[in-house]
Amino acid sequence: MVPLPCSLAISFLVCHVARESILPTDILKWTLEGKLPYFAAFLEIEKQLGPPSRSCPISTICMLRPIRTVTLQKLEFLAASIARKIGLELPSVNFHAIAARYLKHLSLPVEKILPQACQVYEWSMPPELYLSDNDSRLPSRVCVMSILIVTMRILYDLNGGKWELIASCSNNLVSAVEC
Repeated sequence: MVPLPCSLAISFLVCHVARESILPTDILKWTLEGKLPYFAAFLEIEKQLGPPSRSCPISTICMLRPIRTVTLQKLEFLAASIARKIGLELPSVNFHAIAARYLKHLSLPVEKILPQACQVYEWSMPPELYLSDNDSRLPSRVCVMSILIVTMRILYDLNGGKWELIASCSNNLVSAVEC
């Protein structure tokens, strides 16, 4: 019997192995929207089991309905744990697809940033771009975004000078106004 939170982790694991650009954020969003039958799964279970009997009058909603979903960090951790337990060798995170997705979502020039980001990724080969069953490690999506940030700082010369000066001036203005 698979615990309900593990069903979400297995769904994420399948997407990861298939090299899809699906993130834990997508899985949890789909559960909240009802596109994945997580919160309503007890309805299907009740259909299969039938109504409660007199010997066990507790309804399936009380026994089987989840109160909350797993956290994003826990979802990635569970997926990696399941893979390790069944001996599944995991591929690295699909950096190219996830980075392209982030860039499109942020309306940034994919054709300019993505090739450079891929070079930074290949140069650094961070171990964080593998799912890990270490629940205190940073999620892989954070690593993808950090590579994109480093790439944009290099491409747009945001690494020092004017950028930090503007940021520090605006912080000084805010602190001066607060006083």
